[in-house]
Amino acid sequence: MATATLLGVILVAAASVVFWAFVPQVGFPAGAGPRFLGGVALVYATGALLAVGLGLVLRSTAGALVSVIALVLVLPILLGNLPYDWAVTLSSLMPGSGAIFLIVGEGPSDDMTIASARLTMAAWAVAALVACGLRLMRSDAYR
Repeated sequence: MATATLLGVILVAAASVVFWAFVPQVGFPAGAGPRFLGGVALVYATGALLAVGLGLVLRSTAGALVSVIALVLVLPILLGNLPYDWAVTLSSLMPGSGAIFLIVGEGPSDDMTIASARLTMAAWAVAALVACGLRLMRSDAYR
């Protein structure tokens, strides 16, 4: 997981440098680069932990992939665009909303902060790993 996170951060940094070389007028404010790369690292790390946790809970690679893609990419955008307050609130609690906020700087609700985005993503990763641990202890510990 650490290798994938480091590789992802290096690729994002390289892509940012190449993009900036072609379009120099578009860029980060001074000092925002390390915060952005830290956010990308957190997104990669928590996404990997969420995927591992769900994969071990579901015991299905396909099920884990579909679940992670739904939680990170599909549901936050779908729920955030519905005209209901409960849907927007639910969308802001999804791990994808935290990832979008850390990378883009905008979220589904106005009261989302960097700390709440980090906490949301970490909570989902920890919950998936706890569920994974419970599943392993209950079904595999005595085999």
